[in-house]
Amino acid sequence: MYEIELIIAISAVAALTAAIPATFFMARRQKAQAKEIAFQSVRAAHEAMAAPLVLEAVEAADRRQNDAMSEAMSELRQIRAEVEWLSGERMIDQAVNLARDGLDASFISRETGLTMDDAETISRFRRH
Repeated sequence: MYEIELIIAISAVAALTAAIPATFFMARRQKAQAKEIAFQSVRAAHEAMAAPLVLEAVEAADRRQNDAMSEAMSELRQIRAEVEWLSGERMIDQAVNLARDGLDASFISRETGLTMDDAETISRFRRH
């Protein structure tokens, strides 16, 4: 009988010896999983808080770029208008000089790029 109790006791100690590390390992694994879940939750919270800030920064940069583009387009329109005015003035000056030299309206129109009506008007006006 003593032998049976001894065998049962040794078996119990062996079972406990095997169970303790397994229990310890499972506890560590559960703790690591809990930390990972907590980390993911904190990360998600940070991303949720950062997303509106990033979106706001992108929208502000987009507004600045649109404003700069609008300003550049406005300056380009102004420059274009000035160039057209200057080229128009130059064409008229050239047409007036050609008319003073006695050249006909069709020649003035071809040389300056003015319409035939404009060239005829300048030709008639500058002869006198």
